[in-house]
Amino acid sequence: MNKKIPILFASVLAVLMLMMSLGITQATVNDYSNQPAITSPFTADVPTLDGNITAGEYANAKVVSWAFIPDAGHSHSLDVIDMYIMNTNSTIYIAFDLTWDTTQEIGGMSADYITVAFDQNADGDFVFQSSAHDAELYIDSMRGWGDDTSAPDVRYSFAWGFASTPADLKYDHTIAEIAIPLSSFNYGDETLAVGDTFGFHAEGADGTSDTWLYPIDSTSLWSRDYVTGDAVDWAQVTLGAYVAPSPVTNPATTAPVDHSMDIGMVIAIIGVVVILACTAFKDDLGNKYWWLVLLGAILALAGGANYFGGYVKTIPVIAP
Repeated sequence: MNKKIPILFASVLAVLMLMMSLGITQATVNDYSNQPAITSPFTADVPTLDGNITAGEYANAKVVSWAFIPDAGHSHSLDVIDMYIMNTNSTIYIAFDLTWDTTQEIGGMSADYITVAFDQNADGDFVFQSSAHDAELYIDSMRGWGDDTSAPDVRYSFAWGFASTPADLKYDHTIAEIAIPLSSFNYGDETLAVGDTFGFHAEGADGTSDTWLYPIDSTSLWSRDYVTGDAVDWAQVTLGAYVAPSPVTNPATTAPVDHSMDIGMVIAIIGVVVILACTAFKDDLGNKYWWLVLLGAILALAGGANYFGGYVKTIPVIAP
């Protein structure tokens, strides 16, 4: 047998195992499968949209974090963006904690801005796209300048803030909170409800520089042309539904085991042993003999009564 065949087989097997361990798959451009997937948790505790993130306010949210390298004017030890997302049966809540943005640019074309955009049915086909964005719904906000949306009747809420947060207590930095009613997603006969999945894209900038994107390797919606079926710039978000807590069940109580026969037999045996011992040592016991014989007889009779009558079923210390 050629010795090279086992070596070749082992090499092929090792390559296959390596590919499986690395999760190597063929990338599909017009498909969300290679984009981030997020499950937005259901929450019964809604945040206060005031531009502040307080301890516990987003305790139920999914937190997505990524590193960001800003210009030298903003650089410090926490170059991080934290995005919080959660939902109720009627509203999506999104918050951005821009820990790197330690300055405020307010008003004018150089103001801080954030855009969130949605591909409602997560198909990469933006039927209702505007001239500015490839999205079925988008919301823009420029700090101190105003908000804009592709659907003027959307009753969303947007709040800017500048403060420290539980994620960064050392610096004051930019915060943004957004609340979007699910009723905003009503294109044609399409709706959005808990359990549904949609495409999501976010981007922003500190004025005219330091642009950030989510997904982090995507292309800005402002700078690319609309292409039908283009889904490479979108993450998948699935809205979580309320899950009722499992009912607390009391542990099943078991009836105590009936040890009456065992107890009766032990007592009867003790009585018989006492009688036999008294007989063996009759001469030594003297007047005590008859009293001990009587005691043994009582024990033997009591044991027999318990054996057949079941009066004492358990003795916790001996037979629980």
